[in-house]
Amino acid sequence: MEGSAPRLDIRVLGTLSVCAAGAEVELGSIKQRRLLALLLMRANRAITVSELIDAIWTENPPRTARKNLQVYICGLRKVMGDRIQYGPNGYVFSPDSGELDLLRFDELTAAGRRAARHGDTTAAADLLGSAVRLWRGRPAAGLWEAGEIPGDAGRLWDHFATAYEDWIDATISMGRHIEALENLDVTEDAFTHRERLTISRMRALTLCGRTLEALAFYEAKRQFLAREYGIDPSPVLRTMYHSLLSPESYGAPVMFANTPPQPAPVAPYQLPRQIPDQVERAEPLRQLLQHPAGIKVVWGRLGTGKTALAVQAAHLMAEDFPDGTLFVRSSAADGQQKNGATVVRELLSAVGLSAGVPDDPEAAVALWRSWTTGRKVLLVLDDVPEEDYADAVLPSSPDSLVIITSRSRLSGLEADQWIELADFTEWEAAQLLARLIGERRVDREPQAVAEIIALCGSSPLAIRVIGSKLSVIPHLSIADFAARLAGADPFTELVSGQVSVEARYAKWYQHLPQESKAAARCLAELSAEPFTQIEACQALAFEGYSPDRAFELLLEHGMLSASETFDEVTAHAVADVTLHAEMYEMPPLIRRFLLRGADGA
Repeated sequence: MEGSAPRLDIRVLGTLSVCAAGAEVELGSIKQRRLLALLLMRANRAITVSELIDAIWTENPPRTARKNLQVYICGLRKVMGDRIQYGPNGYVFSPDSGELDLLRFDELTAAGRRAARHGDTTAAADLLGSAVRLWRGRPAAGLWEAGEIPGDAGRLWDHFATAYEDWIDATISMGRHIEALENLDVTEDAFTHRERLTISRMRALTLCGRTLEALAFYEAKRQFLAREYGIDPSPVLRTMYHSLLSPESYGAPVMFANTPPQPAPVAPYQLPRQIPDQVERAEPLRQLLQHPAGIKVVWGRLGTGKTALAVQAAHLMAEDFPDGTLFVRSSAADGQQKNGATVVRELLSAVGLSAGVPDDPEAAVALWRSWTTGRKVLLVLDDVPEEDYADAVLPSSPDSLVIITSRSRLSGLEADQWIELADFTEWEAAQLLARLIGERRVDREPQAVAEIIALCGSSPLAIRVIGSKLSVIPHLSIADFAARLAGADPFTELVSGQVSVEARYAKWYQHLPQESKAAARCLAELSAEPFTQIEACQALAFEGYSPDRAFELLLEHGMLSASETFDEVTAHAVADVTLHAEMYEMPPLIRRFLLRGADGA
């Protein structure tokens, strides 16, 4: 049967099973079934051989594990045909459309959340209900012992719980309170720790006129948390409890009333507009779009386009985050840094909780984290100065995505991915210039264009300012502007409207650590040509700095970068001991800015 298998009904949301023509297919030994379950839980995505071995043999895999794995793959291909492929990143299972219950669940969930965003509560409840009913238990139930369950299974169970919560909320919003309570009764033991379902049950009981039962349920939950974990209910849950204690909560029963459907709350969407003439940074964008969950840091020196990239990626992914797409800048309009408490208040206000924000900053953070529990939000934190700043506002839901932009790498942050955004390549810089001043003008003076790009080190900020300036003075040739830029003070030319490269550099420089400022000025005086780490450390030590620490700080803040000019000629120009050493350089505009400041000091 290998090559083209008949249409299958494949189920992994519960006990693993495969049916062909209505008959269940024998899937082999438990390890072969584990292999299939792993491939299904990561359908259409590669999973490496080492990952498969670690999950199939949970401890002490045999020396023949790889050979055994190939045998299992062959056995599965007799049933699955060419749905199982091997590529450079590992094995991939690619089912035909509609065959796999997991992919049907994903499609129905996404459609239900889209309907909720557009205010169609009825469609949302129907679609989410269909998605929930595909589940027959925990993923691949019975194939692993309790302590051996692979991470993919736990992740999928969390996805189901969030979809279930969405469905319950949509059902309650339609006035079907009794139906919601009946379903919550069935699943209560499976979701003891899901606070959002606790709130949903209390809400449904109250809407049915059973406020005393809602209060009793809260008290039982409070005692459970105190007994099992020694903690109190979250601020969100406590706020709901206190609201139920007011006399207004004891209104007429609505147990059998079909209340009119309420419009779904509008999820916040705060993203700035995309830059229309933006040059696509294909590889960094691909990394941001891949695996859209967790914490991703986009870092790089001033003016590389970090914010534009983060906003572009967020616009592309926003539809996958039904609970909101939030954007927060770390500085106020006057340029002053916001503190963490201010940012948390902004976030709580954006999601509709501004009225009940506690005065205590820690309580406000707890309220934010409680609200994000079980929700799926996309948060862009722009221009974050340090790790502690970001830590305070990270959502607690594993399904949420946080994109952080920073001029420092934020190495101490527990992020899932760091993406360094460098200056433009020469081609990218020329592309942006052509979009701003026209391709014909750029094509007429390629040598002058190359000279401008070299003078500003392909800085996206500088290229945009130059393009904006040249677009309003069409009589000025690119060669004449290049000559002006090569003059004694290039920063007098790097101004367009209210945007000044010098002013942006000065604001950035002001917030650098003093140690980094002094070390940077020292290396700016070293050489305009690429240098080795040894040469840099020698210069820093001569000036009395701790050389290794100072050098690493400059790398962390993006003030140095690996040189792309380390060719055979450069190799023979350095000492033998550094023949194979990495070469570094300081971007030309940063260097000229530092030398200008050092001269004036």
